[in-house]
Parts: sequence; structure tokens; C-alpha cells
Amino acid sequence: FNHLDRLRAILVDEGPALFADSGRMDKLLALLRYWLLADPNSSNWFYNQIGCPRNMGAIALLMGDHLPADIRPGIMEIVSRGSLEQPPKERIHYTYRKHPTLWTGANLIWGAGVTMYHALLKQDVQLLEKAVRWAETALAYEEEGIQEDGAFRQHGPRWYSGGYGRSFLREMLPELQRIPKVKCSNFIGDAPDLAAVEGMEEVLLVGHIGK
Repeated sequence: FNHLDRLRAILVDEGPALFADSGRMDKLLALLRYWLLADPNSSNWFYNQIGCPRNMGAIALLMGDHLPADIRPGIMEIVSRGSLEQPPKERIHYTYRKHPTLWTGANLIWGAGVTMYHALLKQDVQLLEKAVRWAETALAYEEEGIQEDGAFRQHGPRWYSGGYGRSFLREMLPELQRIPKVKCSNFIGDAPDLAAVEGMEEVLLVGHIGK
């Protein structure tokens, strides 16, 4: 599944140049056709319902009109596995956890993102609006996700402000990527004091409870 991560990154970095290179495009399309033919299944449901659909949706949108018609249906099928608009049960042959509407926290946000990709590829305005409304529910205080004290929980009562919490912030607030960040490592006690000395009035701390 890391192959799709790399392909997505290549398309982001080199899109126009890649599309103009027929030799590389032939290899890219051969890779996609092989993936759709093999349709690899992971024993970890995350890759089948979130990881792979997420990457495939992004790849299809990044390729735009450069995506051949014979590849598009297969990609749409994979993207739908992580969408609110799921494939029929008879087509679910991969390791499956549960319907996306039952996901919470970071998984919910990832699922909403996949649904948005699906809606854009289908040009389905209603599905897009549904995905946005679904994403908004992640901001409510629930057993998992953001807590009233600012912590983040996933997998029940586990504090997960670092891993899943960080992913949640990246998906919900992509503009945070442009805000200056400082890694404080083990100096968690000194960092807020130094921030105050520098005149900072507010800080957002993202990290594991172990720190």
C-alpha cells in the first residue's frame, strides 16, 4: 500500500511534467492497471477501507482528464469502499470492519475525506454535502475524538492526542500546516514557559499523555 502513497506524492510533485512524458505515463498506467487487476487485500481493514481508497481518490483527481476511461470504473470501486456510499454487500470480498457511519474520531474524518473524493469523481453534489455534514459531527464531544478538556481519544477511552489526534488536526485544519510549529521533545515543562517569555498568548499542544 506504500506504493500508492509514493504514486500520489509523485503526482503532487511532478504532475504536469509526468503527463508530458509518455514513457513514464505508460509505466504509471501499467501500475494502476496491475493494481486494479490484483486488487490486493490487507488483513488490516484500515488499508482496505481508508488507506487505499484515500490514495486512489486523490490519484484519480490529480490525473483528471489523463485518467483513461478503462481505469476509471476500477478506481471508483476502490474509492467507494471508504465512502458513505458503499459497494453492495455481494461485492465486499475484502477484510471489512464496519460501515463508515459507525467510525469515530480520526477514522470518521478520513472516511469523510474519501466520501468527498468519491462525490467529486461522481460529480454528485448531494453526496458531497452529505460528506461535509458528516465531517462536522466529529467536532461534537463524544466518547472518542475531541474531549472537553482538549484531549483526544481513539479506540475507546485511550488518550491518543499524538497519533490519531495529530491526523485529526491535519485533516480538519490543513491550514495548520502553514502555521509555525516547534517540537519540544522531552522539554514539555520548559516549552510553555519559554513561549510565555517570547510573548505568546496561546499555544496548541499536540502530543501523547506520556509526555
